[in-house]
Amino acid sequence: MSASADGVDVAIVGGGPVGLATAALLARTTQWRIAVLDASAAPPAAPSDLQLDSRVFALGRAGQRILAAAGAWAMLSTEGAWPYQRMCVWDGGLPVADGAGPSGVLCFDAQDVDEPDLGHMVSGAAMSQALRAALAEHAHVEVRQGFTLAGLDTQVEAVRLEAAEGGAVSARLVVGADGARSSVRALAGLEAHDASYGQRAIVCHLETERAHESTAWQRFLPGGPVALLPVTGHRCSLVWSLPDDDADAMLALDDEVFAARLGEATGYVLGAVTRVGQRFAFPLWRLHAPAYVARRCVLVGDAAHVVHPLAGQGFNLGLLDAACLAESLSPRADPGERRGLRHYERWRKGENVSALAALHALHSMFALTAPPLVRLRGVGLRAVNLARPVKAKLIRRALGIDGDLPRLARA
Repeated sequence: MSASADGVDVAIVGGGPVGLATAALLARTTQWRIAVLDASAAPPAAPSDLQLDSRVFALGRAGQRILAAAGAWAMLSTEGAWPYQRMCVWDGGLPVADGAGPSGVLCFDAQDVDEPDLGHMVSGAAMSQALRAALAEHAHVEVRQGFTLAGLDTQVEAVRLEAAEGGAVSARLVVGADGARSSVRALAGLEAHDASYGQRAIVCHLETERAHESTAWQRFLPGGPVALLPVTGHRCSLVWSLPDDDADAMLALDDEVFAARLGEATGYVLGAVTRVGQRFAFPLWRLHAPAYVARRCVLVGDAAHVVHPLAGQGFNLGLLDAACLAESLSPRADPGERRGLRHYERWRKGENVSALAALHALHSMFALTAPPLVRLRGVGLRAVNLARPVKAKLIRRALGIDGDLPRLARA
């Protein structure tokens, strides 16, 4: 199938996991001709050791079910996904007893909600490979590399997508899955409200003296949270949010000094950091588009909303967008028909706005440094830790098994 010669029913701009998942879900529920247009010259390389694939996503149960429906989970679960059973969160002002973990900690356990785990840490590259393999099973889907969107020309029955490299694709529906700096959003005339947190997140793989015991550890410090996300026995993925200047200083340190600073920041909860991989950093900000839909165009994932990574919910929200869009569009109708697109927009905006507000409030609460407020925050953490019904509700929400879910995200 040649998208450029015949045109397609759906053109998905963006070859990241959310764009690929959207394509896979639509491919399984319709016979529409689908083109995924990826600006990258080639698919991501396979992960290897500590130096590659710094992107690790926290995948909840809803996201796992959506990837299963997309045909990707069976492959991904055997290589590139690591389950975890517990999550421990504590305030930077609380002490850590050597070898015993932090005191006054808020702990979530999968057993509290009769689930086998709290989710999986998933390699971004492995996930992309699994989704691409799932798409290869559908003859009516094409993934095109090296397509940089330069223009949109919207007509009554189709949209012409012009590539910076030359050539064009015509589609009845354009899906913007091209990230926070979405070209689809800009070219379709959709606004976005955004604000910087003045922070950058340092990410890398590392190894620690003690095994993580299938537990995600997160400590809230005045400059931002530091999280050790469990991968293999002694290996974790780091997400460390820091003010911009502090992040630059940390990136400039050699590995040995950086490991020592990181050990201090985590209170040596897993002992010393014994090895670190290549470090990367990305700016932290929040974003929301007041409208997700324009004529024959729709936004999913980071193109529509960006949240702080402190709870690992951004990718899960994007997968829910993909599943809701697939459920909202009738396979017997014009994919660009406004009724289905508006249904998707109404469905997802409320959920995404609520998540954005909750995560921003959580970030703001832990940014407070006045001693009375810090003490009050500690009391609150301990109270929640003792309130089993409240903890169970939070766990179910984080897993994505609570709320207004699409059919593909349910058991």
